[in-house]
Amino acid sequence: MKKFFLFFTLIVFSDAFSQCVVPQHFTGNTGANMTLMLLPDFINSLSVSSEDAYVVAFSSSNLVVGSTEVFGEDQTTLAIWGDDTDSPEVDGAVSNEEISLKLVDAGQVYDISTTSSIVYSTNGMSVQSDAVSLNLCGSDLLNGDCDYPGIYSGNTGNNMTVMLTSSFVSALTVTNESAYISVSSNGMLVGSTSIYGVSQTSLPIWGDDASTPEVDGAQIGENVVIELVDGSSIYLLSTPDVPFIVNGTQILSNLLSQTLTCGVSVIEGCTQDWAENFNPAANTEDNSCVLTGCMNPNAVNYVPFANVDAYCDLPGCTDSIACNFVSEANNDDNSCFYNEIGYDCDGECSVDTDSDGICDGFEVLGCQDEQSCNYNEFATDAGFCAYPSQEWLNCDEECINDADNDGVCDQFEVEGCLDPTAFNYNQNATNSDGSCIAAVLGCTNPNATNFDSSANTNNGSCLVEGCTDATAFNYDTDANINDGSCQAVLEGCTDSAAANYNDLANVDDGSCEAVVAGCTDAAALNYDINANIDNASCQYVSFDGAWPNDPNGLTNTGNNATIAITGDLSLSTGDYLGAFYQSGDELICGGLLIWDEDAENQLIVLWGDDVGSDIQDGFASGENVIWKAKVNFSTSSDDDFNLYPTYSYGDNTYMVNAPYVISSWIENPIYGCMNLAYQEFDENALVDDGSCSSLWSILYTAQAEELLNANTQVDALGTQLLTTQNELASTTLTMQASYDSMVLDYQGQLFTLNTWLTDSLNAVHADYTLEIANLNAAWDAQVAGLENDLVVLNQGLVDSITSFDNQILALNELMSGNVSSLEFQIDSLQLDSLVLANLLDTTIANYDAQLAGLNSNIADLTIELADTIASYEAQIVSLTASHNAEIVVINATHDSVVLGLNNAAADAADTALLLLNQTITDYELDLDNLEFSYEAQISSITSTYDNTIAVLNAEDASEDGQYEIHIANLQADSTQFSIDLTAANENVQSLDSQVTLLSAENTELTENLAYHSAPLNVNLNQGWNMVGFGLQEQMDAVASLEVLGNKLHLIKDNNAAVYWPEFGFNSLGVLIPGQGYQIRMYEEHLEFTFPYLSGERLDVYPQVPVWAIEMEIPSHPNDSRNLIRVVNMLGQEVRPDDAFTGEVLLYLYSDGTVEKKQK
Repeated sequence: MKKFFLFFTLIVFSDAFSQCVVPQHFTGNTGANMTLMLLPDFINSLSVSSEDAYVVAFSSSNLVVGSTEVFGEDQTTLAIWGDDTDSPEVDGAVSNEEISLKLVDAGQVYDISTTSSIVYSTNGMSVQSDAVSLNLCGSDLLNGDCDYPGIYSGNTGNNMTVMLTSSFVSALTVTNESAYISVSSNGMLVGSTSIYGVSQTSLPIWGDDASTPEVDGAQIGENVVIELVDGSSIYLLSTPDVPFIVNGTQILSNLLSQTLTCGVSVIEGCTQDWAENFNPAANTEDNSCVLTGCMNPNAVNYVPFANVDAYCDLPGCTDSIACNFVSEANNDDNSCFYNEIGYDCDGECSVDTDSDGICDGFEVLGCQDEQSCNYNEFATDAGFCAYPSQEWLNCDEECINDADNDGVCDQFEVEGCLDPTAFNYNQNATNSDGSCIAAVLGCTNPNATNFDSSANTNNGSCLVEGCTDATAFNYDTDANINDGSCQAVLEGCTDSAAANYNDLANVDDGSCEAVVAGCTDAAALNYDINANIDNASCQYVSFDGAWPNDPNGLTNTGNNATIAITGDLSLSTGDYLGAFYQSGDELICGGLLIWDEDAENQLIVLWGDDVGSDIQDGFASGENVIWKAKVNFSTSSDDDFNLYPTYSYGDNTYMVNAPYVISSWIENPIYGCMNLAYQEFDENALVDDGSCSSLWSILYTAQAEELLNANTQVDALGTQLLTTQNELASTTLTMQASYDSMVLDYQGQLFTLNTWLTDSLNAVHADYTLEIANLNAAWDAQVAGLENDLVVLNQGLVDSITSFDNQILALNELMSGNVSSLEFQIDSLQLDSLVLANLLDTTIANYDAQLAGLNSNIADLTIELADTIASYEAQIVSLTASHNAEIVVINATHDSVVLGLNNAAADAADTALLLLNQTITDYELDLDNLEFSYEAQISSITSTYDNTIAVLNAEDASEDGQYEIHIANLQADSTQFSIDLTAANENVQSLDSQVTLLSAENTELTENLAYHSAPLNVNLNQGWNMVGFGLQEQMDAVASLEVLGNKLHLIKDNNAAVYWPEFGFNSLGVLIPGQGYQIRMYEEHLEFTFPYLSGERLDVYPQVPVWAIEMEIPSHPNDSRNLIRVVNMLGQEVRPDDAFTGEVLLYLYSDGTVEKKQK
């Protein structure tokens, strides 16, 4: 048997280091020191890359005597500590001893070559101001001849396995795809494994073959050396000690250090001196070089080697609407130029859709038809042309021909009666043809009781009898007098062939049901839920007394429930207690207990139905349990009686794996009606005795008949009310007809008055027009005369002026004549001129006086016309007032009569309504009492049922939720494990076939060993859980579960053996290795494991273990070779889809056979 070991070694570092081992910070204080000043040139020449870089000071004896951080510093100091002379050992630098410096940066060690030596002197000071050079530690091995260990390919017949965990592998620095780890013992290669690209792996170490004289492997107890070969470099891996133990296993999870012993130490970084992050210490280009600059070759500041883009200077036109816009330009150089509006940058039309040489932006859209109403002489593109809507209209939409100027075109004039009060008034007529016929008012409906054959105009007085209730079945839309014939709408099935035919229904509501004959008693065995006609075929349960002889004779159906019995019964030892289920018309025993009167608590197992078989062979889920007891079973007597249990945990329905506790019994329980649908329902009855007889529905039918009688009385009252309403409606219609006749007469008088008024106004207007025309003619004659007089006067004045001019001429000729005579003539002429002027003024004044008189006459005529119009309007106002007064009197009389009738009708309606409301109130009270009683019973039962269902649903939801979370976690773990394993398998395929096979087997074995090297912890949730017993030896059930304390409810196996601590039951005895168990918890318990000693877990074998082969598989009489379950190597039931690749699974069949398969 393989043993599992895990070594933990404490590694202690001293202050002395060998070459290339990374030194640690100095943390001591010897009491004496000197100060070393490191100035900027010194710091800058180090070119550190790691934030935790530091400089270490060494004595000539390679002792660390000081250190200081240098990352991000401009300058700093380094304290170098001297030897403490009070102590016997040398723990610092001694006077005049030369000091050397090393740089630790990113895991690499560099020797620092200074320009001046550093010599220790207590309390002294040294300044390092010059740049230094660095030498990578171990660089002397770069061209060395490394002795590579190679890959191990032997097989000495014995080995041990080292598990390299993911934390160990991730700590390695591996760069080469062919990298591998080798193991040597006293210089001899004893094992190897590939390491590149794996997350975890195993490393076999082969031991010495004792059957051969030579040593060909590791010796027992001998520590081995582990090295990493990565490309051309060899690294010593510092780990906890690994002593060789045959068949042993060790887990390496921590890598202490990885030290280069030969070859090249790869330093990745930027090796380009032009880069901003140039690393002079790097020897491997990692493509990390950074140079910031403009990367656009079109820019004026383009940097050819730049790989981080910076601002680029791109001059040009930056206006996107300019003709010479440059999209890349970011520096406007004022070179933009633009196109003219409507034209492109080449001077061509931007848009000329019709190619007429006129840009679309300058096109003028308009009508180009000169015959249109909207012709546009400037239009360049044809647009909308407007025309008269009809050929007889002009552009102003006026008639071209309208002889009477009434706005109606001559061709559309309509002859007819224009009198709106006439019988044959034509509202479409435009010209009167004298055909008007007087209206005769009356009832024109031949179906009315007051039909008037002489009437030609209906005045709304028709009386039509019929049903006027709009909600009635036979509602008549034409009726206005209710004749009491209304029939209430009664919906129901009107098909006489249907099962639910209703001979009172008059409206079919689509509820007709086809006749389905069958058993309608829900308590019967053959109850037909679809039957609506009982055919007396109901069958009921009868017990034939079939008791089994032995509890072990019951069928193991694969599922069960365990019931603890703490209550006593009047039974003797050897009597039978049986639990029965109903199958067809028989009771069959599904659980049997042989009574022990000395036992304080007893246990009975109830077997559930095997749903995989075609017959019912156990209790169905949720089925009620029927309990019976039989005394003196060994005799032929028939002394059995009925029982009913009281539960302190659970109820009397079967549920798989549910725990139950019966605390007491009712012997020969109360029989009675247990059907809520019957009036005889007895809530105390535990067994139905068939006494149910009077359905609540029958009582409801009787109440419905009483309601129908009440409705009949209501209908009678409604008929009386309807009669009163009809009388009121008849009187109202008569008065309305009288009123309409009066209004029609008034409208006739008003029409006559309006006609007379129109004719009178037309006559006055004609007289006025004629008088105005005469006045205008007289005025025109007077004006013409005055104008003629003015012409004559003007002509005389002209003649006088002409004569005066002639005289002036004559006087001019006689200038030499007598001056006094000339002046006399001039005075005479001036006097004549003054006379003529006075005559002209007189004539004009006379003309103005006559014009004023004429205007006065016109004003008098206007006043007279206004007085006439005022007189006519006064007459119209008087007539209108008289008419309105008469209408008021008529309306008042009508309103008084209507009010009286309405009051009488309201009184009758109120009396009828009071009687109706009282009847309805009495009925509703009776109905409410009945419904309250019925609903109270239903509510009580429903509440009890809902509470029970809610509790069950809550428990079920809780268990399902916890189970689903557990399954989801397992699936997630399995998925991740499959991904890791797939990656490992893909890398292993690159080796040859023999190495691939060995590596796959080792990987599978070591993974299983790693899994089984620690206790198996299981989270136990509240409720049911599945656990497997994974120890090698069987263990007492009580001891193995003691840690659970009061959290444990019970644990059981598949054969219903149970350990139930609460009642002291323990039919399990011991837990068997590899066996699965169902465990029920009162509350959760995290990380549970069975009492465990190192090395006592079940081993993982490539073959089927003996316990699996010898496992007893429960059989069933109806079984063929069926798969019972699938378990892993611990006996835990699993789903094959959830297993990880490579896992060994055992398939257990009903015939006892076991198959081993690998996922």
